[in-house]
Amino acid sequence: MEVRTETIDVAGGEPVTVTTRATRHGPVVSDVFGRLDEFDSAGVELPTPYVIALRWTALEDVPALTKTVFGLNVARDWDGFREALSSFSVPAQNVVYADVDGNIGYQAPGLVPIRAGGDGGLPVPGWDDRFEWTGFIPYDEMPNLFNPPDGWIVTANNAVVDGNFPYLLTSDWNLGDRATRLVELVAEAEDASVDDLAAIQLDTFNKAAERIRPLFADVPPDFLDPVEQEALRMLVDWDLRNDADSAGAAIFEAAWRRLLEHVTARLPGDLEAGGGARWSRSLASLPPEDPIWDHPGTGAVESREATVQQAFALGVADVVDELGEDPATWAWGELHTATFDNETLGRSGVAPVEWLFNRGPFATSGGFDIVNATGWTPSEGFIVDWVPSMRMLVDLGELDRSMTVNTTGNSGHAYSSHYQDQIEAWRTGALFPMRWDRSTIEADAEGTLVLVPDGS
Repeated sequence: MEVRTETIDVAGGEPVTVTTRATRHGPVVSDVFGRLDEFDSAGVELPTPYVIALRWTALEDVPALTKTVFGLNVARDWDGFREALSSFSVPAQNVVYADVDGNIGYQAPGLVPIRAGGDGGLPVPGWDDRFEWTGFIPYDEMPNLFNPPDGWIVTANNAVVDGNFPYLLTSDWNLGDRATRLVELVAEAEDASVDDLAAIQLDTFNKAAERIRPLFADVPPDFLDPVEQEALRMLVDWDLRNDADSAGAAIFEAAWRRLLEHVTARLPGDLEAGGGARWSRSLASLPPEDPIWDHPGTGAVESREATVQQAFALGVADVVDELGEDPATWAWGELHTATFDNETLGRSGVAPVEWLFNRGPFATSGGFDIVNATGWTPSEGFIVDWVPSMRMLVDLGELDRSMTVNTTGNSGHAYSSHYQDQIEAWRTGALFPMRWDRSTIEADAEGTLVLVPDGS
């Protein structure tokens, strides 16, 4: 091993000495988080002692990302674009292309290992060569597309290759609800305007609900109390859109969360059911007699109908606890809120500091595997925990018509008027002009900042 001792100076405290170790596969990470208690995925017996090392493409001898960025800045056509991306190493990305001549394209860049064995999903024995990296997928063989016949390209973390691709890119693709919905919307939008495309970015149609709602709709109303009956009626009439003001979305997501909670109880160990396409497709396809519908440890065998009814009742009770007993006042955005915590000081534990730097909560549309992808973790409630951090529409016919918005504002200064002035626009779908010409930039400028070298 390569062993290195480092001294870290600590402001207001004593220096800290740290010893780091590295193997031929990269830095030892088990010094930080410990050993694996169980390790039989590769069918080998663990030696004693052993360490866990991390081999990562970012730690290879690769070009700096700045080389790719500068190359993209001067690329003038598809060939120049692909040439620039050939030096892009990590992390692997989906990159789309368009130019003023009407061409469009897609390129998947990044170093993707070719492994002698395994798929990289679990640790493997590093003391033999059965799982070694034997090289990287050649750039010219990475997925790419130029001017497809349909005239559009959709990418939303869905699979970009099929079973005929000769290499393993990943086995962790999104199952494609967002991409499928985008294809539907783009195919319908002939001669789409900038406004049409802006509306597509904000689409909240819930394909998971399209699969799962029929299970709840079959709950016999005679077994429900008056509030639950009204909630069921509203769920059946719901337009399947997760808009912030939607009562139907609140009812569905609350009941769906409780149904996922039931599934989680059936999973081994600490595995957790998520709320996206994978789970909705799986549960919607299971027959009524599947054992997963039965509650473990009750001494009875519950039917799918009984389990779904219980999940619905528990979900409605959750909404009542949060929003009161009148379903007419319920709204998804009241449960599904986004709070923008400052990354540096927002979790300081000092209430006045957090009050100064954080913003929220804000009622938010969208959800899991929805085009307007505002995610939440079922085991932790409905609070938004990841978002589209910015939206952008580029008009290559007239660049000054391009539009954008980010989640907060352009300033990191908490007292600036621009610290949070884009939150409401981001939340509701408004966009701001992206100025390109010097004349329009100067005309719209609020002020000019001049940086003068010290001593000049």
